[in-house]
Amino acid sequence: MMGSSVNYLSYWKYAETTASGQPILREGERDIYVEQDVGLYHGKTKVLNKQKGRCYLTSQRIIYVDDTFHAKESVSIELDDVEKARYNAKFLKRSTKTVLFLKPNSKHSYGSKGSRSNVEKIAAKRVVEKSRWVCAICMATNEANTEIQGRVPPCVNCGISVDFEMISKSLSITYADKGTEPPKNTCPTCTFDNNVQMSNCEMCGRRLPSMSTAVLTRNQQLDGDSRVHLELEGNPGFTNRDIPFVQLSFRRSDGSLFFEALCKQLEDWESDQKKHMFNQDLTKVNGVGLEAPIVQEDSRFSTLGIASLEKSREEQLLKNDILLNKALTDLNNLTALASDIEKLYQDGESAPTNANPMLIIDRDKFLSKSAFIDEVAREIYQLTVSEFKDQREKQGTILVPLVDLYALYNKSMRIGTGYVSPEEMREACERFGKLGLTDLSLSRINGRVLCIASANSFEAVKGKIMATIEHSPGADLLQITQQLNHEGNNTWAIGIIMEVLQNCVKEGNVLIDEQISGIHYYINVCWRI
Repeated sequence: MMGSSVNYLSYWKYAETTASGQPILREGERDIYVEQDVGLYHGKTKVLNKQKGRCYLTSQRIIYVDDTFHAKESVSIELDDVEKARYNAKFLKRSTKTVLFLKPNSKHSYGSKGSRSNVEKIAAKRVVEKSRWVCAICMATNEANTEIQGRVPPCVNCGISVDFEMISKSLSITYADKGTEPPKNTCPTCTFDNNVQMSNCEMCGRRLPSMSTAVLTRNQQLDGDSRVHLELEGNPGFTNRDIPFVQLSFRRSDGSLFFEALCKQLEDWESDQKKHMFNQDLTKVNGVGLEAPIVQEDSRFSTLGIASLEKSREEQLLKNDILLNKALTDLNNLTALASDIEKLYQDGESAPTNANPMLIIDRDKFLSKSAFIDEVAREIYQLTVSEFKDQREKQGTILVPLVDLYALYNKSMRIGTGYVSPEEMREACERFGKLGLTDLSLSRINGRVLCIASANSFEAVKGKIMATIEHSPGADLLQITQQLNHEGNNTWAIGIIMEVLQNCVKEGNVLIDEQISGIHYYINVCWRI
């Protein structure tokens, strides 16, 4: 009997990107390798509008960033969803492809009867918060955290356990309405409570295992991310018995380096997941529940009678038992990480003996020098836009000397672990137009000082400087700089201001008065050139 048709499109997730077209990584996520000119296939069917882009392999995902419309067409696949990878070499006109076989997941069967019944059962279940009754012997008020149905606990005052019929009239039960509480999606690593629709932890980035049907409602399960735009060339032809797969088509290279890095990362990912398998799904240790609530002491001064003293002693013993069980669990987890701790110690010992301790940029993640320069250009563009965002919002322009930007970039770079050379910095800035990053460009002031500038930024700075000189005639370079950057309204470098002043003098807009105290500037109102 043939299975029903399934498209398996829910494996694709939306990938957020920066203004420069780079993927926004999660907390703790790192990029490993970047491949150029990659196209996507869902099954054997081509994915339209996703045939020319870059593929980023990270420690958690495989991210496709489109070269033309990166904000709309960028998608990703979680490494946790990949079962295995296969390499298909180039043959005749067929390009090299890496096939990703995906794990069949229960999330593709959302909306089944079983899942709906689980939701209804959880919603209908009522939890008893407190039971309260009056002892028929001594008339003392008693409380319990469980529902009283048959056997009545001993009275805290007289220690006598009466029949249920004797307290039935005074028995009152308080229910905790769990149906109104929002469901939790707790990370097993850092214990952060995430939103139920999150697939990865917002704090540590770990894949969340609790995307289960018992938590999400049916509407939440069936509704996909509206930001994911997937248009297939044809029907992928999957059935519910087939193993879903996607393909990465490499148009420029043979994709062998990407495949090797992917296989290694899949092995590392599987090994990392096994670290958390010790005592996984453990509910009790020596008969004591790990998730059991901490024993609460009675706040009332009801410590009369032998029964109360015995109960207090039992509570103290139970607290000690829970404390020892948790301590042993932490010790077992530490033992499971012994190999990693030993490796960390060995790496620390071998680090000082490195023959070449210099910081060298990690260029191995790029296939060619051109691909590396393109990525540096995107990094520089994004850094400039974010670093000078306030200046652009207030003044509408950005004008930064390339020398200052070079120092800033090498202090806060993300690519690799070292520095880029001045030649690479200049070459990267010259590629802004080629990469579609048209808001900024590399320009020269007075034909000698290289700057990263937005449109009409030079004229804007020139107008502000002339307005400052007109307001304060006879001001020198330092005074002009201080007035321009008063209260942090601007961040113009003194080198930029000096070059703009020389341009104003050369064009005859400003006159200079050279004195022993320095050079003073005046607006030329009489001898215009």
